[in-house]
Amino acid sequence: MAYIQRHLQESILQLSGEYPVILVAGPRGAGKTTVLRMLMDMEEALPSGYMARAARVPGLSATSSDHRRFVSLDDLAKRDMAKNDPSLFLQIFKPPLLISEIQYAPELLPFIKKRIEEDRRPGDFWLTGSHLYDLMDSVYKELAGDVALLNLFSLSHSEMEGIERDPFRADRGYLSSIHESSADAARVFDAIWSGSAPGRRENAPGTADKTGDDQAIWEAFYSHYIDSCIRRDVRDIGGAIDPLKFLHFMTAAAARCGEVLNVKAIADDARIDQVTARGWLGILANIGIIFYLHPYEHDALKRALKAPRLYFYDTGLVCYLTRWTSPSSAMTGAMRERLFECYIVSEIVKGYCHHGTMPYIYYYRDRDGAEISLIMKEDGVLHPVRICMSGDPVKRMTSSFVLLERTGEAIGDGAVICLTDRLRQLGDGIYAVPANYI
Repeated sequence: MAYIQRHLQESILQLSGEYPVILVAGPRGAGKTTVLRMLMDMEEALPSGYMARAARVPGLSATSSDHRRFVSLDDLAKRDMAKNDPSLFLQIFKPPLLISEIQYAPELLPFIKKRIEEDRRPGDFWLTGSHLYDLMDSVYKELAGDVALLNLFSLSHSEMEGIERDPFRADRGYLSSIHESSADAARVFDAIWSGSAPGRRENAPGTADKTGDDQAIWEAFYSHYIDSCIRRDVRDIGGAIDPLKFLHFMTAAAARCGEVLNVKAIADDARIDQVTARGWLGILANIGIIFYLHPYEHDALKRALKAPRLYFYDTGLVCYLTRWTSPSSAMTGAMRERLFECYIVSEIVKGYCHHGTMPYIYYYRDRDGAEISLIMKEDGVLHPVRICMSGDPVKRMTSSFVLLERTGEAIGDGAVICLTDRLRQLGDGIYAVPANYI
């Protein structure tokens, strides 16, 4: 199985020269431990290896003679020691250290803090964890000022293609810097259906090689993935949850990806109450399966909807849950527009997170039906984006962009991300952007 280089490696290396603790958080199967173990192996090659390039991580070279050790808290014996005798744990497993699944032993965090106060060395502790929100609260409480938090999700398009690319921006300078061949609908929906989980993509055949066997492999992968998530992560947070009920709930949520959040509709479809549905949505967000895009709010936009939009990080999981069993059925089915939008939005969000930054991205929709798929805010400038499946977009698709002028904010270039065959200008400062430019 070939290792796929992750863009987050760069941020891990840089921040390891500044902070004593690096926490990489993300969903199970995103490749957190794989990335860190790969970098751990590279540490032994200093100063000639990848980690020492351009002298970006001087802090690491000071400890390069000490081999980093790896401990997984999935190991119940080690987890028991970490929880019940954290002092002994850190005597046995001395830094530099990689600890996987730290959420299982938050009792370790105060002792890591004490060790840092006694001997502060950059990069001494690398941690991974799968419960994003609970983990962030615990880590920031115990290690404030000493930890750099990074998020790793499923693979982005550019990671799968081996392309070094900055996070997407809708401005002319960024768009003109990309030299990418066009991607037709079939190739885009092959990516949407195949999914972006590292364990899935590292073994997936190319489009031209697909056979009936690939569908069976796809089915088996996502069946196992869901079973693992429910039986481990979901029950860790939510306790004794009926796995079949939770699967029905996940399916109801997936059927509404890309829509404004409607908890009642999801609850009704899953045959649970709204309180339970809201709590279970919180679990899915906590374990990195879903995320929300919040509405852009401004006093001048009084008719704007207030609810967030629901998205999944992995469109392959959405296709599996909603029973689109091939790329062609997903491309022609009733969910095609929302699958395409979910793919574009998740790719943009992952692009920022995997470069160690947080995206300032919103959406707009009002009671009159006017809509802007994305509003990207950068340096005080708003960049409106429309997402649509059209292969031949026209300027009228961006008619809602003018609503942002009411805010008095600076308005920059805008874009229509679609299935056009090339980058082209639709109007003054508005561009038709091929989907694979993300």
